[in-house]
Amino acid sequence: MIDWFRALFDTADWPARWSCGRWSEAHGWLHVVSDSVVFLSYTAIPVLILYFIRRRPDVPFQRIFLLFGMFILSCGLTHLIEAVIFWVPMYRVAGLAKAITAVVSAMTVVALVPVIPRALELPSIAAANTELQREVAERRAAEEARRLSEERFVRATDGAADGLWDWSLVDDQLWISTSYARLLGDDQATFDDHTGWKRRVHPDDLADVLEVLEGHLADDRVFDVRLRMQCADESYRWCRLRGRCVRAADGAAVRMGGSLQDIHDLKRAEDELARQNDQLLASNEDLERFAYIASHDLQEPLRMVASYCQLLKMRYSEELPEQAVQFVDFAVDGAERMRGMIEGLLAYSRVGDTSSATGPVDAGSAVREALVNLELILDESKAEIEVGELPWVKAEPALLAQVFQNLIQNAIRYHDGTPRITIGAVPSPQGWTLHVQDDGVGMTPRDQQRIFDLFSRGESSSGSTGAGIGLALCQRAVQGFGGRLWVESTKGAGSTFYVSLRGVEGKGNGRGR
Repeated sequence: MIDWFRALFDTADWPARWSCGRWSEAHGWLHVVSDSVVFLSYTAIPVLILYFIRRRPDVPFQRIFLLFGMFILSCGLTHLIEAVIFWVPMYRVAGLAKAITAVVSAMTVVALVPVIPRALELPSIAAANTELQREVAERRAAEEARRLSEERFVRATDGAADGLWDWSLVDDQLWISTSYARLLGDDQATFDDHTGWKRRVHPDDLADVLEVLEGHLADDRVFDVRLRMQCADESYRWCRLRGRCVRAADGAAVRMGGSLQDIHDLKRAEDELARQNDQLLASNEDLERFAYIASHDLQEPLRMVASYCQLLKMRYSEELPEQAVQFVDFAVDGAERMRGMIEGLLAYSRVGDTSSATGPVDAGSAVREALVNLELILDESKAEIEVGELPWVKAEPALLAQVFQNLIQNAIRYHDGTPRITIGAVPSPQGWTLHVQDDGVGMTPRDQQRIFDLFSRGESSSGSTGAGIGLALCQRAVQGFGGRLWVESTKGAGSTFYVSLRGVEGKGNGRGR
C-alpha cells in the first residue's frame, strides 16, 4: 500500500487515453469537454451552498448541506481527472479520488437517514407561505390599528379642553399636547425637559408645587395643585395641575402623566364669592346687632304706649266720648300688633341654618307640644283635631313643634265655623311627607305662590290677620332641616300644607306615636 501511494503520480504503467483504442477527435473531445463542464459546475455548487449557509445561519440541517457540498466537490474532482487522463494517465490518482468520493457519499447517506423524519416534519413551502402571509396580514392590521389609535389620540388631545402631558423620568423628556400649548396661548410651545414648564410657574407658587410633586414621587401623595402659569403674552392664568406616576417593579417612579386645566374664571368667581360672603357675614353681624336693639329698645316704647293708653281708658273712660275710647282701643291694638311683628321678626332672624342641629325627632311629640301651646285657642274655637300615626324624622325638636303650631293656628284662624284639622304622614322617596289639612276658607293659586313671603297676610272670615311672618318662619325652618314646605288649596274648600323631611333609620318602621 505504501508503495502504491509512492507511485501515486507514476504514469509509466499506462498509456494516455488518446492512445488507447481508436478515439476520433469528436468523440475524445466530447468526453474532455463534458467532464470539464461537470467539474466546473460541481465546483460552483459547493461554493454557492457555502455562501448560502453563511448568509442564512438560521437554516436547519447545515451539516447535511456541508456534506452534500463535499460530495459534489469530490464528484467534480473525478470528472476533472477523467479529462486529464486523455493526456496524463494518472489512473492511481483517479482511483484515490473515486475512493474519497465513495467515503464522502457514504457519510452523506449515513447523516441523511436520521434527518429525513425531521425534515418531513417541517412545514411545506405552501404552508409556510400561507403562515407568512397570515403574519404579514396581522402585522398590517396591527399597524393600521396603531395608526388609527394614534390619529384618534391626536384628535382627542387636540380637541380636549384640558392640556395633557407625559414626562419620562428616566431620560427627563416631557411631551405636551397641542391643547396644553393652546391653553398657554402659544400653539408652538414645547418643553424639552421638566425645567421648561417650571419656568412657566409663578415664582410665588413654584415652591409649593415642587413640594407636592416630591411628595407624590416619594410616597404617592395626591398630586393636585392650583398654580399660576405664564402665558405667551407674559400674563398669568390660574390652572389646576394634576398627575400620577407609573412605577417599575422595584417601586421607582419611571413615568408621570396628567392634565392641565384652565380654572382662571373659576378662581375669580371663587374669590368674588368669598368677598361677597365676607360682606354677608358683616351684614349678618349688623342684623344681629339690630335684632338685639329691636328686642330691647324698640319694644319698651311700645309697652309704654300700650300701658298708658290702657291706663287712660281705665281712669277716664266715663269722661271720654265713646269715639275717643274707640281710638284708645285702636292705639292699644296697634301697639300690640307692632310688638307681635317685632317678636315675629326676632324669631325669624333666629331661624338660620339648622342642618347641623338636626337629629331624630318624634313628629308625634312635636305635634303634642304644639297642641299644648294652643290649648286656649283650641278650646275657644272648638276645633276638632285628628292626629294619625307620625314618623321619626330629622329636624330640630323645638322648631318642628313651632312649625306645627303655626300651621294649626292658621287652620283655626282662617275658618268660618268649627275647624276640622287632620294631621298625618305618608312615606316619600326622600323619607316622609307630613301634612296638616283643614276645611277652612282656602286660597287662590296666586295666594299659594306668595303665602310664604315675609309679611304676606291672608284674610280670615272675621277680618283677623296675622303679622305675615309665621309661614315665612315655617318655610325657613323646614329648609334648614333639609326639607321642603308647600301648600295645595282650593278657594272655599280648605288647604293642605305638606312638610317633606328625611326619615330616621333604626326607629322601628320609622314611625313615632
